[in-house]
Amino acid sequence: GRLLVLELDGPLDDGAAAAVQRGAEALGVQLVSRHHEDQLSARSRGAFLDALASRRVDELEAARRARVLGFESAPPALLPVVVAARDDEVDWAPLAADVRTALVRAGFTALVGAAGAQLLILVSGQGAQAEPVAERLRAALAAHGVGTEHVAIVIAAPAESWTAAGSNLERCLHHAPVAARGPASAWHDAAGVALAEVLGELAAAPTLKAFIDDRLGVLLDHDASDRRRTELLRTLEVYLRHGASKTAAARELHIERQSLYHRLDRL
Repeated sequence: GRLLVLELDGPLDDGAAAAVQRGAEALGVQLVSRHHEDQLSARSRGAFLDALASRRVDELEAARRARVLGFESAPPALLPVVVAARDDEVDWAPLAADVRTALVRAGFTALVGAAGAQLLILVSGQGAQAEPVAERLRAALAAHGVGTEHVAIVIAAPAESWTAAGSNLERCLHHAPVAARGPASAWHDAAGVALAEVLGELAAAPTLKAFIDDRLGVLLDHDASDRRRTELLRTLEVYLRHGASKTAAARELHIERQSLYHRLDRL
């Protein structure tokens, strides 16, 4: 930053210049210290919310830890929210405090913590519903230049106990990676299980990887080593996407139908 000093009662002398230099250094130390405090607060709250979602705390312990962290609200109506980054470039520590402030100014009670590439939130209070909470979150994030093209806001159903809130927060955490890979939206509903979520979890399964290697391994090896770049895998994808329509597939691939027939024979 830059510290500006105005001459009012007289010109600045050497002593004033030295005082300004020391003042700038002291201000810098204070700002760094405050940043570390914000980081520690965001991480401690995030650790509690992560433990709640992982069901590592019971009802009484959750209520006690929430009070220690400044969250005086109690069930019913705890609204779980996860804000997931679409990449790893979002620094949640300085954002967490501003997000909480924005929610409090809107009349809500909020517990906001950072956990990895995600911001975990519990919201309580009159009118703590998905739409108004998401609206406040978008406004708070937009003030930092973070829009829905950078993050996905995932909200589950309100809960009537700490354990239920943890379960619903876990639903948000499961849904968040799928939402972060999908198209931008004002917010994503984690109340139900989406097909993309099921497929997303299957993508990491060793059995599916073995199935792909078994069925498509030869094709993948061919495309990797083929100098003529006939792209048989992409041909297969386009052909299936158009419901086995050769005319439509050839048009998208920008090849003659005879060339498509040849590729299909090779497939």
